[in-house]
Amino acid sequence: MPSAPINVRVETPIRVQGKGTTNEMVPASSGGYNVADPALIPLADFVEKSADEIVQRAERAWESSILLFSQLSEEQREQIRRLARDTVRIWALRLRQDPSYARRVHELGQEWGEQAGGWNLHVYSFTKAIDILAHALWEHLAANYPLGRLTPQAVFFLGRSRDQVVEDIRIPLTSVYLQKREVEMEQTRFTLRGELSLPGRSLLLELANRLQSEKDRVIPGWFDTVRQMQGITEAMEDLLQQRGGALFDQLLVLLQSPTSETGEVSLTIVQQVGLESAQAGVSFQEMFHALQQLRPTLWDTVYEIYRREQYWHPAEFIEVLARLHLLLDFFSEGIGQAYLQQKEMIIQEQAEALHKRDLNVAREILESLLPSQMLTIPQTSIGAIWMPSREIGGDFYDIFVLEGGDIIFLIGDVSGKGISAALLVSMVKYVIKANAPWYRSPAALLTVANRLFYQDMGPEMFVTMFAARYTPATGKVIYSSAGHDPCYLCRQDEHHRTVELSSQGPALGIFPEVTLQDKRFDISPGDVMLLYTDGLVNIRCNGRYSVNSRTLCSTVREFCTLPAQELVQGVLNNTLKNCEPTDDITILVVKREGEESR
Repeated sequence: MPSAPINVRVETPIRVQGKGTTNEMVPASSGGYNVADPALIPLADFVEKSADEIVQRAERAWESSILLFSQLSEEQREQIRRLARDTVRIWALRLRQDPSYARRVHELGQEWGEQAGGWNLHVYSFTKAIDILAHALWEHLAANYPLGRLTPQAVFFLGRSRDQVVEDIRIPLTSVYLQKREVEMEQTRFTLRGELSLPGRSLLLELANRLQSEKDRVIPGWFDTVRQMQGITEAMEDLLQQRGGALFDQLLVLLQSPTSETGEVSLTIVQQVGLESAQAGVSFQEMFHALQQLRPTLWDTVYEIYRREQYWHPAEFIEVLARLHLLLDFFSEGIGQAYLQQKEMIIQEQAEALHKRDLNVAREILESLLPSQMLTIPQTSIGAIWMPSREIGGDFYDIFVLEGGDIIFLIGDVSGKGISAALLVSMVKYVIKANAPWYRSPAALLTVANRLFYQDMGPEMFVTMFAARYTPATGKVIYSSAGHDPCYLCRQDEHHRTVELSSQGPALGIFPEVTLQDKRFDISPGDVMLLYTDGLVNIRCNGRYSVNSRTLCSTVREFCTLPAQELVQGVLNNTLKNCEPTDDITILVVKREGEESR
């Protein structure tokens, strides 16, 4: 794609002139849903000012709802409070529909994940803490803010943004947590041998034998408990029916023979279940909750063995409970790692499919904007080729007749790729065609167009363009160029001269005002005007990018006796011989015919 000259675009403080640029991201999962309601701004201010009160309300619930939360040190508690206050401020940011939201919520989610991975709390404790915080936010607003003043659309946006923030934090949180745990598991391997006391090891074996003998009762009981969970989906029930037995069998294997080898085999099976859960649309939270329903059965069975067999020491009982906790965490994390990887793969596939669809739409739009057929012009033949790259850039050309018989030739390249570039081309062509009848000077036409582009184009958007006004009766050409690659007039006289039709100004849409000039020449019989976009010269040949004007014009002369369309095809084929294009290529050839060709 073309880029504006460095001395024009990079060093100029464009923001001062009213067309600033931004590097901020748009919300990744907002679904494009925003509400233009000024009432959301004071609501966001209220949420931000109430951060401490909302966190205090949430902390009271954390004490009773989150396992081991009461055992955190005051320093750890303060870190949780800080993250929670930052989370409330992120909600305020989303309510303001601030473009920095996506970046900042992702960074905050990663910070939550770092804390979860470094402490003894399970990742679910952190996600539950955020859910409780969201509930506390809602309660605080209901009790202290006049929600009745909001429009229904704003209330809907408030609820939707609350759920969105929770999800947008949970994804990077879980990702970072699982990455840290994966590193730990890789470093330590999975083994229980040598870590348990001999009595504790015996108690685990006794537990495995008891569970094996009662397997036909335990597994159906586990399934029934899961089915009674609130919010359980049919997909979860089906998956558990198909794979729950395999998970239970692996638990027995690790109780009976806890070696690194059995741990690796079990991890493979557990990860496969994680992949299948992502493919079936079962959330990691559902899988986590389902595994937790095994805890009461395991705990009760161990306690029954401990109570009936009096020779077990309480320390050994506690040791085995801790090991069971580790095993279920091992299962949860193995499923979570595979689930996240598969989910990312599914999201990537969906994104690629959407991108491919967008490119096809962009191609259709751009093709519809090209001239449907070549004009028949006295003493002149025209040839054109439009060859988009895989990413579909913003190349375009146009040819149209003005009142009085003069012809306008346009060739240009807009910034961007895909649909955005195609829509920009549509606007550019409309502006030029609407204004061309009023300006004989191509420079004046492009200057007027620049003012409109500057007002309507977004930041970082611009267009390079070459515009020529051609009078067929006389062969006179007036042209002007804005930021476009030099085009060429290939003379067919005895000297075979090459005339460079260079650019006189910056690309359009960058500055509110530009200074452009008209230049004139006569095109004689046999001469060829070669217009093209930068893709024709930015090609990769033997690892180098090089095509110069002498090469292009010598190629034109080689095919100059052919009709214009065959000439332009010959130029393209010859230039791309043993070379690879790196961008869109558009070529427009205007050939002045001799008397004998009329």
